[in-house]
Amino acid sequence: HQLAMFPKQLQDEIWGENPDATASSSIAPFGRIQEVEGGIIFNGEMGWSSGCDHAEWAIVGFNRFNEQGEKSYCFAVIPRRDYEIRDNWYAIGMRGSGSKTLVIKDAFVPEHRIQAAKDMMEGRSAGYGLYPDSKIFYAPYRPYFASGFAAISLGIAERMLEAFKEKTRNRVRAYTGASVGTATPALMRLAESTHQVAAARAFLEKTWQEHAEHGERKQYPSRETLAFWRTNQAYAVKMCIEAVDRLFSAAGATSWFDDNELQRLFRDSHMTGAHAYTDYDVCAQILGRELMGLEPDPTMV
Repeated sequence: HQLAMFPKQLQDEIWGENPDATASSSIAPFGRIQEVEGGIIFNGEMGWSSGCDHAEWAIVGFNRFNEQGEKSYCFAVIPRRDYEIRDNWYAIGMRGSGSKTLVIKDAFVPEHRIQAAKDMMEGRSAGYGLYPDSKIFYAPYRPYFASGFAAISLGIAERMLEAFKEKTRNRVRAYTGASVGTATPALMRLAESTHQVAAARAFLEKTWQEHAEHGERKQYPSRETLAFWRTNQAYAVKMCIEAVDRLFSAAGATSWFDDNELQRLFRDSHMTGAHAYTDYDVCAQILGRELMGLEPDPTMV
């Protein structure tokens, strides 16, 4: 989605010989640049680049300044030959994502591999309109980008419901031999978490349907709608984490062993809420300001 908003020249470079080529990303604007003729020189250690071992390109963030000193948040697309991958992904959760650090030194990025984030959000990017039959490209990329985290969180929570049932169904208490799977507390926890996960899925599906409907109409959303889209996914993640915690806290001591799936789901669930886009403290402020008619806080993205 994001790459399809770049100029056709870049898209031909990426997909011309390999239509299955992919890009990982590290889009926080930590890159350092030097303006040169025809583009920029990019330097930076860009962290959290999930899936980078399997990608042929990288999308990285930086800030650019015009002659008036005005800042523009931008993305650069860099080929695999121009960066190294630092194997430093030793995390407590989502270990399989391979979210390592890209080390970029003096990489030249031509102008056709650069786009401003604001242009991508407002239908002014170089690739806008290239695919008239694919309505997704008439929607801003950022809500779709954010939804990826919520989709993972939902999948973890849905698996937690099944794993908890599997573990609890035949579980007995060590000292009394009482059945846990038929006890009222376990049943109540399972019921509430099931409702909560179903609510998270319904909420996300409604939001995703709104994305699609706007794309079908080739209509960019209002600022208020964008605020909801930016924050809905974070609230869904919050619900999923709560549902997982409710079950894990009642799953017994054996759930804490390294080889038990439930402890992995617990860790991975919390990791989905640790990203800047799923931080609900930030999202609640964004939506709250919009609901009260206040201008957006530029420190909240």
